[in-house]
Amino acid sequence: DQGIVHRDLKPENILLSEGLTLKISDFGMIRGAQRKTTLTFVGGTANYMPPEGFDTDLDKLTVKADIWALGGILGEIHGGRPPFKGKGTAVIVKKIVVDKEVPDIPIFLPQHTKE
Repeated sequence: DQGIVHRDLKPENILLSEGLTLKISDFGMIRGAQRKTTLTFVGGTANYMPPEGFDTDLDKLTVKADIWALGGILGEIHGGRPPFKGKGTAVIVKKIVVDKEVPDIPIFLPQHTKE
Protein backbone atom coordinates (compact mmCIF):
# COMPACT_ATOMS: atom_id res chain seq x y z
CA ASP A 1 0.00 0.00 0.00
CA GLN A 2 1.65 3.17 -1.23
CA GLY A 3 -1.38 5.34 -0.43
CA ILE A 4 -2.33 5.48 -4.12
CA VAL A 5 -5.85 4.90 -5.45
CA HIS A 6 -6.05 3.84 -9.12
CA ARG A 7 -9.80 4.67 -9.31
CA ASP A 8 -10.40 2.85 -12.62
CA LEU A 9 -9.33 -0.76 -12.22
CA LYS A 10 -11.18 -2.93 -14.72
CA PRO A 11 -10.31 -5.94 -16.89
CA GLU A 12 -9.20 -3.71 -19.77
CA ASN A 13 -6.59 -2.07 -17.52
CA ILE A 14 -4.92 -5.30 -16.42
CA LEU A 15 -2.36 -6.56 -18.89
CA LEU A 16 -0.43 -9.82 -19.08
CA SER A 17 3.23 -9.62 -20.12
CA GLU A 18 5.03 -12.24 -22.19
CA GLY A 19 6.52 -13.50 -18.93
CA LEU A 20 2.96 -13.96 -17.57
CA THR A 21 3.30 -11.05 -15.13
CA LEU A 22 0.17 -8.99 -14.49
CA LYS A 23 0.63 -5.27 -15.08
CA ILE A 24 -1.79 -2.45 -14.32
CA SER A 25 -2.25 0.26 -16.95
CA ASP A 26 -4.15 3.55 -17.44
CA PHE A 27 -3.12 5.72 -14.54
CA GLY A 28 -5.10 8.73 -15.80
CA MET A 29 -7.37 8.84 -12.73
CA ILE A 30 -4.82 7.93 -10.05
CA ARG A 31 -4.63 10.00 -6.87
CA GLY A 32 -2.92 9.92 -3.52
CA ALA A 33 -5.22 8.55 -0.82
CA GLN A 34 -4.29 11.43 1.50
CA ARG A 35 -4.83 14.21 -1.04
CA LYS A 36 -7.86 16.46 -0.44
CA THR A 37 -9.86 16.65 -3.66
CA THR A 38 -13.39 17.53 -4.70
CA LEU A 39 -14.57 16.80 -8.24
CA THR A 40 -17.05 18.57 -10.45
CA PHE A 41 -17.80 15.25 -12.13
CA VAL A 42 -17.19 11.59 -11.32
CA GLY A 43 -15.09 9.39 -13.59
CA GLY A 44 -14.41 5.69 -13.71
CA THR A 45 -16.15 2.55 -14.90
CA ALA A 46 -19.42 2.10 -13.01
CA ASN A 47 -19.37 -1.70 -12.94
CA TYR A 48 -16.18 -1.72 -10.87
CA MET A 49 -16.75 1.34 -8.65
CA PRO A 50 -17.72 1.15 -4.97
CA PRO A 51 -20.64 3.28 -3.74
CA GLU A 52 -18.30 6.01 -2.45
CA GLY A 53 -16.69 6.17 -5.90
CA PHE A 54 -19.72 8.05 -7.20
CA ASP A 55 -19.31 10.88 -4.67
CA THR A 56 -17.56 14.06 -5.83
CA ASP A 57 -15.78 14.26 -2.44
CA LEU A 58 -12.74 12.08 -3.05
CA ASP A 59 -11.83 12.14 0.65
CA LYS A 60 -14.32 9.28 0.95
CA LEU A 61 -12.35 7.23 -1.58
CA THR A 62 -9.55 5.08 -0.16
CA VAL A 63 -7.47 2.17 -1.40
CA LYS A 64 -10.48 0.01 -0.49
CA ALA A 65 -12.02 1.24 -3.77
CA ASP A 66 -9.36 -0.66 -5.71
CA ILE A 67 -9.99 -3.77 -3.60
CA TRP A 68 -13.72 -3.48 -4.46
CA ALA A 69 -12.79 -3.23 -8.16
CA LEU A 70 -10.50 -6.25 -7.91
CA GLY A 71 -13.36 -8.24 -6.38
CA GLY A 72 -15.55 -7.31 -9.34
CA ILE A 73 -12.82 -8.27 -11.79
CA LEU A 74 -12.24 -11.65 -10.13
CA GLY A 75 -15.99 -12.24 -10.03
CA GLU A 76 -16.17 -11.53 -13.75
CA ILE A 77 -13.29 -13.91 -14.45
CA HIS A 78 -15.07 -16.70 -12.57
CA GLY A 79 -18.65 -15.83 -13.49
CA GLY A 80 -18.12 -14.86 -17.12
CA ARG A 81 -19.90 -11.50 -16.87
CA PRO A 82 -19.51 -8.07 -15.25
CA PRO A 83 -20.64 -7.83 -11.62
CA PHE A 84 -23.77 -5.77 -12.36
CA LYS A 85 -26.24 -6.10 -15.23
CA GLY A 86 -28.15 -3.16 -16.62
CA LYS A 87 -28.73 -1.05 -19.69
CA GLY A 88 -26.66 2.06 -19.23
CA THR A 89 -24.52 3.57 -16.53
CA ALA A 90 -27.45 5.15 -14.64
CA VAL A 91 -29.03 1.73 -14.02
CA ILE A 92 -25.76 0.30 -12.72
CA VAL A 93 -25.12 3.34 -10.50
CA LYS A 94 -28.61 2.95 -8.99
CA LYS A 95 -27.96 -0.74 -8.27
CA ILE A 96 -24.68 0.07 -6.49
CA VAL A 97 -25.50 3.33 -4.68
CA VAL A 98 -29.25 3.27 -4.03
CA ASP A 99 -30.21 -0.41 -4.03
CA LYS A 100 -26.86 -1.52 -2.49
CA GLU A 101 -27.10 -4.62 -4.66
CA VAL A 102 -24.55 -7.37 -4.13
CA PRO A 103 -23.44 -9.23 -7.27
CA ASP A 104 -24.28 -12.90 -7.55
CA ILE A 105 -21.44 -15.17 -6.55
CA PRO A 106 -21.18 -18.19 -8.86
CA ILE A 107 -22.43 -21.27 -7.01
CA PHE A 108 -19.52 -23.41 -8.22
CA LEU A 109 -16.89 -21.31 -6.42
CA PRO A 110 -15.34 -22.77 -3.27
CA GLN A 111 -16.76 -21.36 -0.02
CA HIS A 112 -13.50 -19.66 1.01
CA THR A 113 -13.60 -17.51 -2.13
CA LYS A 114 -17.10 -16.27 -1.30
CA GLU A 115 -16.13 -14.76 2.05
